Amino acid sequence: MSLDGATVCMLVTNDVSRDTRVRREARALMDAGAAVTIIGVGEGDLLNSGDLDIRLLKPARASTHRLRPVRIATNVMRTLRFERLMSVVASRLRADIYHCNDLDTLAAGARAASRAGARLVYDSHELFLEGEDTFRHWQRPRRARTERRWRPRADLVITVNDLIAEEL
Repeated sequence: MSLDGATVCMLVTNDVSRDTRVRREARALMDAGAAVTIIGVGEGDLLNSGDLDIRLLKPARASTHRLRPVRIATNVMRTLRFERLMSVVASRLRADIYHCNDLDTLAAGARAASRAGARLVYDSHELFLEGEDTFRHWQRPRRARTERRWRPRADLVITVNDLIAEEL
């Protein structure tokens, strides 16, 4: 498969410097001819990683307020602000393809792809909504709506095994 001249924006919410899977995917896309930019989370603005263009967003810190309703509301707003920031940064790239690594980047990547008139790839590495520790209870309903809304609009959904593919 040739991606000569295509631009790909990969979105991930973990430390890209430690995520070898995402870096391997990026290198495979580059080997196919694409120019790849990874937007991840970390300290600083840019990670110097050889020929990979990696842009880092400052991680949002979770609230530790002692009152549960305040803590939940604060964390919901923090998550929405971070997704908006990721979407804006990704949109500025005007990529041909937005590659969302897992459910927590799907809304930001889908919005950026929609603005750019680009293709959307949803790369689901696990069943996020089923995991005990993946999302807090207050995040699950919103994440379920996100997946119901954006997964069917993805041009391609890829996953790590047949079991997850059947569930999705």
